[in-house]
Amino acid sequence: MSIVTTILDGAIDVLMVFAPNIGYVDQYRKIAKARDSSGFSKMVSLVLLLANILRIYFWMGKRFETPLLLQSVLMIAVQLVMLEICVRYGKNAKKASTITDLDVSQFWNWSDFFSYVAFTAVFCLSVGTLSLFMIPISGAYVELLGTMSTTIEAVLGLPQAIKNFKSQSVEGLSPILLGTWFLGDGFKTFYFIFKNQPIQFIACGVFQLVVDCVLLFQYFYYGRKGNKGREERGLIGDTL
Repeated sequence: MSIVTTILDGAIDVLMVFAPNIGYVDQYRKIAKARDSSGFSKMVSLVLLLANILRIYFWMGKRFETPLLLQSVLMIAVQLVMLEICVRYGKNAKKASTITDLDVSQFWNWSDFFSYVAFTAVFCLSVGTLSLFMIPISGAYVELLGTMSTTIEAVLGLPQAIKNFKSQSVEGLSPILLGTWFLGDGFKTFYFIFKNQPIQFIACGVFQLVVDCVLLFQYFYYGRKGNKGREERGLIGDTL
């Protein structure tokens, strides 16, 4: 392997670890500046936490590229940070709703950050305990972990798309986040194919690209409607 190829391969691996989180940095900045997290769906964080925890256990049973493992570890940390700021600036911040209330209607809409950490820890420990016994004896269980991880990750953009559709708005949503989703999913789909990764990863990447296209359409469509509405209100204000 030539030096150029080695450097290129290393650069791609580094991008796989860090690039998926760039959009969340900008989304965090946007929320902190506006002191309002209503434009970002916390369900996105739930999807990413579940998918990446399962992916880590999948790696324990079926080794894939190490950068993908490191990407999962970093993504879990980033999503916990996102949840903290969403709770801090969420509209439901004054409601006393916690995980201990056992209120199904308030699931993942809790008012304290500890509830999200507790759920993540319990899920991680539960799957970990089961995996400790099942991974050494069942190849089917290992494949199930991979399938569940990629299936959950594949619907990553759907909660945000549903939120956009219900509100008929993309206000508060970072365009950089959407851009990194689209570019990142395209890049990682190529990476999965190039690195001959498990078929679950490839199928996940393709589906995510489709959802990304829907989100980009929403951003331009609802964004244009929002701009038009503001312009009309401005004209009315000028005439008064």
